[in-house]
This record gives sequence, structure tokens and C-alpha cells, in this order.
Amino acid sequence: MDVRQLKYLIEIVNCNFNLSAASEKLSISQPALSMLIIKFEKEEGVELLNRKKGLIVGLTSVGETFYNNALKVVKHHDQMMEELRRQSSSLNGRIRIGIPPYIVTVLCTEFLRALISKHPSAEYIVDETGAFDLKRKLLLDEVDSAFLLRPSELNPALFHEVLVNSDQLSAFMSASHRLANKKTLKWKDLEGEAMIMFDKTYMIHHKLISKFKSKDVNVHIAMMSKSWDFLIESVKNTQYITVLPSPTKNYYNLDDIVEVKFEDPIPWDAIYVYPKKNYYSRIEEQTHQEVIDYYINKQGRPG
Repeated sequence: MDVRQLKYLIEIVNCNFNLSAASEKLSISQPALSMLIIKFEKEEGVELLNRKKGLIVGLTSVGETFYNNALKVVKHHDQMMEELRRQSSSLNGRIRIGIPPYIVTVLCTEFLRALISKHPSAEYIVDETGAFDLKRKLLLDEVDSAFLLRPSELNPALFHEVLVNSDQLSAFMSASHRLANKKTLKWKDLEGEAMIMFDKTYMIHHKLISKFKSKDVNVHIAMMSKSWDFLIESVKNTQYITVLPSPTKNYYNLDDIVEVKFEDPIPWDAIYVYPKKNYYSRIEEQTHQEVIDYYINKQGRPG
């Protein structure tokens, strides 16, 4: 049984032998967790867990001794790895960061440039996918951390969330559009309008659909795209409307395009999310701290 598996046994005990609760915290399926323990018991010819009618009710005497030793081994392992990381003169390793393409442009370009410059020996793999897909990848451990939108709907017992920017969604349209002169928009003003939107891989898409339903607004979705600059270009000299985060105006030439805010806006709160774990690799730990230093400590409150 390796250190990771020892941690599985410890978590089972910490969850009062509730395999469902332990498997959720460990991000492993309940059958896989159960089979792992059974396989180890069979291979070693021991019983670590007391079972009654198929349910785990506690530790055997052998299991109690093994559990106490496992606590010592895991603690020593974590301390050993921590010491190893501290002695390393440069940051090495690899981390997979999920960032939606739009957020890469408006929030992360300078941050990533500074990160790579500061730690040239580290390998940063950026997965540019919509926030909706990135949440799934985070749950499947296909990325180590991700920039998402709030609410993430992730279990707060399993993930840390750091607010890195707070803003709102606005409507963007041609200056000749009939709604362009309004100071603010009601959602009902969009009734029957032709919309160009992010596709379903983006959380913004789902936020908009939910808002339209809650406000009983019927729009015509003329086109969907993954490209935010394409959405902006598509409303020029047309009667289309697109809805994007307000910071778009700071990163795009809005000649003949106007931004109109909503009276009841949809928040656009960008967050950095990473799983809660007993142990982080040095590059994970450093990256999480770099995000906090860049977006919170050095720049003050996000927004």
C-alpha cells in the first residue's frame, strides 16, 4: 500500500467509515475505494476493517495498529516532501491551469507573462476552454486549477475559491441599433432581438439562458461562437446584440459599437479555483500563492 492509499484508509476512518463521504472527499468512486481496500486485505492476508451485513463498522485490532502507523508514515512523508521542496533552488515541475479564452485576454495575460518570467524552469500548461467545460475537467482531475465564474456550484468542502475580479455583463451593439441610445436596459427590452452569444461551453451562455427564462424573455439566437472578438465584430453595422463582460471595452476598439448596461445585471465574478488537498506539489503551492499575491495582495481588492 503506497502513501496515497494510506491516505485513503485514513480518510475512511475520518469519515466514520462512511465510504460515500470518503470517496467524495477523495474524488474517487465508492466501488473503486472499496475494491482497493479489499484487494490489499486479500494480498496481505489480513482484515483491517470490521464488516457487518456488508457495512464497515470499525477497525479490527490489526487495522487499529495499521491505522496508527499509517498516520505516522503520512505525516513523515508530508514533512519529507516539504523539506525537499524548500531545499530546491528553483521551481520545477508542471501544473495544468484551465483558463477560458476571454479571461486569458482580459485578466491573465500579464499575470502569465510574469509567472513564466519568474519561474522559467517550471512548465505551465494552459488549457483554454470555456468555464463550463473547465469545471468538468477540474472535477475529473484533468486540470490542477482553473479560472471560473461565480457561482461555480463546486462543493466548498472540496475546493478553494479566490475572487480575482468582480464586474458585470453588458450588452454590446452597433451605434445605429434602436436600443443603442438607452442609458440602461431592462431584460424585457431584448424581447424578439437577434442575439449572438458564446456557445454552450461557456458559463456566460448558461447564465444568459437562465436569465432569459427567469425574465420570460424570448430572443432569437442567430449565432453562437467560442470567440469573443468574433462576437464583437459581428455586431458592427448590424442589428445583432451580444452580451459580454463589461471589461471588453478596455481590450477592444469599439468604433461604431456601444456598451449599454443592464438595470438588473448578471454579475461577472471571476474566481481562481483549486482542490483542497493535504499535500500540494511545490509548483501547485507556489502558483496558488502567486495568484493571491497578484490579484489580491498587490492590487488590493479585486474588481
